[in-house]
Amino acid sequence: MKNFARSRKGYTLVELTVVILIIGVIATVAAPKFFDSLTKAQDNSATQTLQVVRDAIELYKANNGDYPGADGAEATLKTNLDDYLRNDFPTCQVGKRDDAVKIETDGAALSGKIDGTTGWIYDKSTGEFRINHSSYSTL
Repeated sequence: MKNFARSRKGYTLVELTVVILIIGVIATVAAPKFFDSLTKAQDNSATQTLQVVRDAIELYKANNGDYPGADGAEATLKTNLDDYLRNDFPTCQVGKRDDAVKIETDGAALSGKIDGTTGWIYDKSTGEFRINHSSYSTL
């Protein structure tokens, strides 16, 4: 008589369930860490980009005696900084995620004017440049 227990091939339902359960537990632990790393990478990228543009603004002022964007137009700001940035004007990596700049001219603190309508906010009278998103208003 042939022993069917020894000749079977494949896995039982219990074995498959245990493997799926283990994979689920690993995914539950790993997924939040992965998404947290992604958020940190975006924040670090935005902070680095912010510093590069601020440096370009200060370099422009040092060379020209005034902050860029004299006429208050976004296009003028970007054109003025062309020679001070390696590539095109950067896209904000957080918030609105575009390269649009809201230009202010009154010299008041930008922190109270952040409205999230553009990626960046800039005051041409003070040279202050920030991310135009409330979660990043301290950068």
